[in-house]
Amino acid sequence: MKRLTTMIAASAVILTALLWGAAAARPIDTIRFDADRLTIDAANRILRVQGGDIITQENHPDVSAFNAFYHAEGTFPEIAFSCRVLQADTIILPFSPARPAADLPTAVEGTLIPARPLLVEYNNIYPSNPSLVQAAVQGGWTVWTVTVLPVQYLADGRIIYNRQLEIVAENMPPGVLVSPGRLAPDEDAPSRPSATAAVVSPSGGCPLGYDYVIVTSAALADAFEPLTELKRRTGFSPVVADIDNILAAYGGRDGAEALRKYLIDFYLAGGRYVLLGGDETILPVRYAYYYNTDSTVDIAHLMLCDLYFADCGGEWDFDNDGIWGEPTEDHPDAAPELAVGRLPFSRPEQVTAWIGKLERYLFDPGDGDRTYLDRAAFFTSDQMRDYAETGQQTLVAANFPD
Repeated sequence: MKRLTTMIAASAVILTALLWGAAAARPIDTIRFDADRLTIDAANRILRVQGGDIITQENHPDVSAFNAFYHAEGTFPEIAFSCRVLQADTIILPFSPARPAADLPTAVEGTLIPARPLLVEYNNIYPSNPSLVQAAVQGGWTVWTVTVLPVQYLADGRIIYNRQLEIVAENMPPGVLVSPGRLAPDEDAPSRPSATAAVVSPSGGCPLGYDYVIVTSAALADAFEPLTELKRRTGFSPVVADIDNILAAYGGRDGAEALRKYLIDFYLAGGRYVLLGGDETILPVRYAYYYNTDSTVDIAHLMLCDLYFADCGGEWDFDNDGIWGEPTEDHPDAAPELAVGRLPFSRPEQVTAWIGKLERYLFDPGDGDRTYLDRAAFFTSDQMRDYAETGQQTLVAANFPD
């Protein structure tokens, strides 16, 4: 490792939480990075700030990230966080992946020059934003994880390090108190019954005690590891669970019921987020019906329903007729306890491609072009998967093959 004469070490200075009397954009914190310890590997590929996690993305140097946490009692989806750069310096370095060193501005390695006022607006800066914000609701509290990225670079070999950042809360309602730090244990984990899992093993069994679980097959587990690392860096405690272990440990009329039993235990042990990593060939699915009936329903009229896995309290086949989700003959609960999503993949390369796109969206949206949303399209479709030729998912796939 080679060290710059001026190096960076991070120390986050968390200010006292402020009570504001009107909805507005208010600075709530200042984070400073002292010029103390920055190291760069011999290939100019790793820009490491001591104490931070490393973010890796293909065709980009690795950069450091630091998490800051904030919380407020209540549910506040309208509050947004942003990050203002108050002080930034620029270092000129001969980045080998960019262009030949002879084409770079003449400078002594590690020499500091004042940052240009519009430098952070250039399209070829990475990461394009100095922060990433994620929000969640936990036990009646809204919590925010702000991932701060003190080091950014431009393709011509300039490094920007943001030495002073101001964290701003926007759209704050009157009287809301946003406090720094993680939730206290009694706030973060509300009282719940004990888990009832017969088999609990953090390594290879049916893991409990995490807040984010990826349920998938052994064949796809390795492909999901980069996602668990990304979630860990951004404030979650993730784990991968093997569906075969779950089905072996939990009984039920079918695989979907066994999976739901595990997810109920996962919730009772403090879990909140579930990613079902696989299509119906990898993981069980639940078909539900939206009417009451006493006869068998053709699959063409049933709906794929992952809400079944998110609901930890309802009884989805109360009348025990093998038809789930009937509005009155069963007792489904439409208020989910878990946040559940599904990636309907069956091959590792599909998972890898999706994670790469997610990282690009999080850390370099629009490849640095912040106007990309002006050209974006948002679409949705019904779950008519069994209509092979006319189903909306077929039309979407045909028009958006990538």
